Amino acid sequence: MERYVIFNPDTGEVLSLPNVKPTEGSFIKVEPTSVEGILKGLEQLSHYCVEYSKRKKQYELKSRLLDEIDSYNVNDLIYEVPTRKTSNADLTITQNIKDTCWKVCIGGNLKVNLLSQKVSFNNKLSFSVTRKNDPNILYKTLRFDFSKLENSKYLILPFTEDFEFLGEPVSIYTMKRFDKYALEVIR
Repeated sequence: MERYVIFNPDTGEVLSLPNVKPTEGSFIKVEPTSVEGILKGLEQLSHYCVEYSKRKKQYELKSRLLDEIDSYNVNDLIYEVPTRKTSNADLTITQNIKDTCWKVCIGGNLKVNLLSQKVSFNNKLSFSVTRKNDPNILYKTLRFDFSKLENSKYLILPFTEDFEFLGEPVSIYTMKRFDKYALEVIR
């Protein structure tokens, strides 16, 4: 028998466990054995939540009672977006000096996975634009709501600072929420 977990995409709170595939809302399919404790009344819905796994690139049902080390390590907290060509990047940030804007594109399997699971990733993403190879000298912060990116191919953030118009070399740092990132520069 199939089981689905309907959840609040903002909080990860588990709302219900229908055995019929939902037609709306955020949900994931789970193995019936993973929710057996809830179905038998031995555990509560509140003991579980749904979280996005950047390693598997999909949402997963997690126990709130188990401490998992999978979440973030120190290299993920201050992650430098690589400038080398990354095939199939989940997020690509383009510093377009010619058109005086930043362009953020969703790609790879991320968009496909989010669409196939009918899930909304309602988080604000933040990228620190710094001096080249120095996260301690902050020039600007790029912030946007990920849901705006989900509904289109890309998001445009216009230049506002002198260093951007001058094409000064920069690095971009972020908290690593996805598997692959890329930074491109167009002069």
